[in-house]
Amino acid sequence: MQTYLPAESDSLIQTYGETSSAALLLKFLSLLSALGQSADPRADRAVANAYDALVEHYRAISRALVPSPHLAYVSKQIVDGQEISAYSRAAFLAKNAPVSGNDTVSIRPDNVGHLRSNAFHLYAVSVDAQVLTTRHPIPLPDLLMRRNPGNYTHAHLVAPLGLQVRCAGELIVARRDGRLAGLIVNNRSGHFLPGRKALIDVVPTLAHAFGIPADLVFPLAVDRQPRD
Repeated sequence: MQTYLPAESDSLIQTYGETSSAALLLKFLSLLSALGQSADPRADRAVANAYDALVEHYRAISRALVPSPHLAYVSKQIVDGQEISAYSRAAFLAKNAPVSGNDTVSIRPDNVGHLRSNAFHLYAVSVDAQVLTTRHPIPLPDLLMRRNPGNYTHAHLVAPLGLQVRCAGELIVARRDGRLAGLIVNNRSGHFLPGRKALIDVVPTLAHAFGIPADLVFPLAVDRQPRD
């Protein structure tokens, strides 16, 4: 199996565990490296192997839905088979101090250049097919360790605008020779807790917004099933 993990990665994963943040970081680096070196990511076995390793990792860390304080401010409804969520604008304004500057960007194929490669950006997909992201990235180690230096959240992306949400999570842009090579995206949002189906359903919307084929979007779903 061809991968691009550092030589000491096996010992690091053994030390910290297969489902550790260290292991997850190494697997992200492997996929990003493979995408950055591949002339045709859709047919590259190294890309497929690295992606499969991440899918298995996300399957292993999937957990039952746990109570979240944010859910008290989120309304959910099913429309045409899709779960639609909205965060209370009044509750958001009451709970959050203003963030200096506007860190929200509506993505189009002609403005993706501002997104930093190989770093996390928060995103949300609205019911009217807007893809909103944070302008400033969060370094991979920070977000994998659940650190958010700017305290910018998914609610910041949509609540001030009163938007309803189809899915929200984190995305990473991979580039090769300065051109978009792939988009890695998950459904990790403690505010909206979207499910696997929500993530898969928005893949075409994400591909259209970024101007890439849908098979260059690599979804990583955390399953969240309600507890009995």
